[in-house]
Amino acid sequence: MGERRKRLAIVVSLTILAVVVAVHYGSLVWRAFSAIIWSRLFVILLASLWATSPLNLWVRAYYDLREMFRYRGAAVSSGRGILPAALVEDRDV
Repeated sequence: MGERRKRLAIVVSLTILAVVVAVHYGSLVWRAFSAIIWSRLFVILLASLWATSPLNLWVRAYYDLREMFRYRGAAVSSGRGILPAALVEDRDV
């Protein structure tokens, strides 16, 4: 469970950093490449590639959290005390 929280913290911090950089430098880059239409298209292409990195990480974090809640719900409803290996590793004995 700690590993999943660490991944979520990394995703949040990377997204905040990406937004800050885009807001701060986005207009400067756009004005610098505004003379030629091909350069604007290149900047749009690079920005879309740059946006897919946090998007990929958010998708992975979403599936990790969904899996964690599904296992937690199954463990509570089963009553047998059998937990998946991912949750057993993080338990204190």
